[in-house]
Amino acid sequence: MAFSLNDQINSVRYAAASTLGVQSSLSTIAVSALVLSLKDQSSDVKRVVANALGRESNLSTHAISALVFSLQDQNSQVRCAAAETLNKQNSLLANATLALVSCFKDDEWRTRYAAVVALGRHSALSDNTILALVSCLADRDENVIEKAQWVLDRQNTLPENSIQSLIFFLESKNKLVKSFVIKILSLNIDRLYTLLPRLEPKQIESLYIHVLFPRSCQYIAPFYIHDNKLHFYTTQGLKQSVELTSVQAAIIGKALGAVSGSVALTAGVEYYRY
Repeated sequence: MAFSLNDQINSVRYAAASTLGVQSSLSTIAVSALVLSLKDQSSDVKRVVANALGRESNLSTHAISALVFSLQDQNSQVRCAAAETLNKQNSLLANATLALVSCFKDDEWRTRYAAVVALGRHSALSDNTILALVSCLADRDENVIEKAQWVLDRQNTLPENSIQSLIFFLESKNKLVKSFVIKILSLNIDRLYTLLPRLEPKQIESLYIHVLFPRSCQYIAPFYIHDNKLHFYTTQGLKQSVELTSVQAAIIGKALGAVSGSVALTAGVEYYRY
């Protein structure tokens, strides 16, 4: 059957790849032949070849590299099939991860979706990969957005740059995205306080309105500025503080003052304007 992948007739090569794709396992010879066929002249053949390779979850480095190359194919179905096969692999090389992230800009939503799913199977994602997944919350397809949310929700910890990027989505017009971001940021409430001095005024205002203030109404989690320090209580109730420059203290104080008219301040949250 692997020999038929070299036939001059497209339909024969297509049938051979399709037959291999329903086998319970593939021999080394079959895998090698399929990898070579990823460069077939027919897009239909390349698509079923990529799908057939998905029968194996531990493909060689050479096979993975060939699939990575297929992620740049002119045919969207081939790109999607390659991403789906990479999704079935037990481990991914760095070049495969980078290639999947690049698929987030693909014109075809199914390819973007498959790339997000593929990365979602792996828990040890790099900071840059997680940051790229955050950008998928702005995708134009709801399926991609929902899957990106699922992957982000599975991460044990989020890097600081991703948390900061999530703050921008608090102003999203997509209610589901906004609700998700509020949930994720609320789970990282202690880190938000330490991040506050490095935020832009608009970010501080948005964070206060959508996350910090609503939470202060439900939990005892006050914060305030005094003597150029941001004082706050962690979710465990232990008081901590972050050193501020006079400029940072002024920026935070001014930002909180700007929104004080749009939300009702409670005794649980205090701020000082400079």
